Amino acid sequence: MSREPLIPTDWPVVPLGRIFTKQSREPAPADGVITAFRDGNVMLRSRRRLDGFTESIKEIGYQRIHKGDLVIHAMDAFAGAIGVSQDTGKSTPVYSVLTPNRNIHARYYAYVLRAYAQAGAIQSLTQGVRERSTDFRWATAKSLLVPLPPYIEQVKIADQLDRELTEIDSALSDFNFVEKLVADKRKAFIDSFFTKESSQQKIRLRHLVTLNPAVDSNLRDSKDTECTLLPMESIQFFTPPK
Repeated sequence: MSREPLIPTDWPVVPLGRIFTKQSREPAPADGVITAFRDGNVMLRSRRRLDGFTESIKEIGYQRIHKGDLVIHAMDAFAGAIGVSQDTGKSTPVYSVLTPNRNIHARYYAYVLRAYAQAGAIQSLTQGVRERSTDFRWATAKSLLVPLPPYIEQVKIADQLDRELTEIDSALSDFNFVEKLVADKRKAFIDSFFTKESSQQKIRLRHLVTLNPAVDSNLRDSKDTECTLLPMESIQFFTPPK
């Protein structure tokens, strides 16, 4: 039994370099730094978080990114760091900044390239330069073969994926809210048994256990910790008096 082809046979397959043009613009003095994150978001770093990044003392080779450019992070593309920039700013030269040629929809090809990354195609075309990283520069990326549907189909596919991902994100947000609510209620329920306001009967620990024998020789000082350790065999449990 034959399967339907994943790509319609009337869609040509072309190199990425035929439908996108690499840009190399001088950044403006007031430009903020743009980061391509592994979840496909490309935006000003200040909009997301500022910690955890290595800041360049000298911004040698920095380039300008315009809102709407397709951006490929050469070393993290294999993990999904590909997307359409939501802002105008600047980035390191390790990013490939691309503008679509006529009748090419950048958002559609961001999804295509991220699908390639998820399938391992990008990693298979590159060599690792550090742990959990590859080098997917434009010299390699421009030769990558991609499907070329009619422009209207590109837009429809990208719009549908946007809608479906928005619904998924909303469902995950609701799930996370409920999960946190349940965890908070569980914690509050457990804590209620150990607070002063609890109506549960309380008894001192010394009434529940006894040391056998009750001498200091049972205490062992650990050289690796600041704790005093007590062997479990030296503890006897008994039923507290009613």
